[in-house]
Amino acid sequence: MEIHQQTETVNIFYVQAESFPEGIMKAFDQLYALMEDKEQHTLFGISKPDKNTIAYKAGALEKYPNEGKRYGCYTFVLEKGDYLSETITNWQAQVEKIGFTFSKILTDQRIDPAAYCIEWYRDNDVTCMVKIIAE
Repeated sequence: MEIHQQTETVNIFYVQAESFPEGIMKAFDQLYALMEDKEQHTLFGISKPDKNTIAYKAGALEKYPNEGKRYGCYTFVLEKGDYLSETITNWQAQVEKIGFTFSKILTDQRIDPAAYCIEWYRDNDVTCMVKIIAE
């Protein structure tokens, strides 16, 4: 695992998945349908345990202020700070590694228990990260 230093706050607009994990692809399909230039957006998965399930958001980085509002979406703020992270290369061939990676990260005592699990998709890689408690 590595420490990812997020040096700026960024806004991510999202579509809430109806279920986890079954509803993830449908949420991304809904997100794609909203965007005019979907190939130009950086994608994110945002999740957090909610009672006995996991609440999942399929998101995209805002390219300009209030882009999410234009599409009728809510916005999630990825805060500045340090994140415990691990990158999975060629993630589509090993999707199950995403859950295993978060399970490993979530056992680390440095993480903020109120933080979200963030999947940051870049080309064929995904970086799994959770914010660390500020010292």
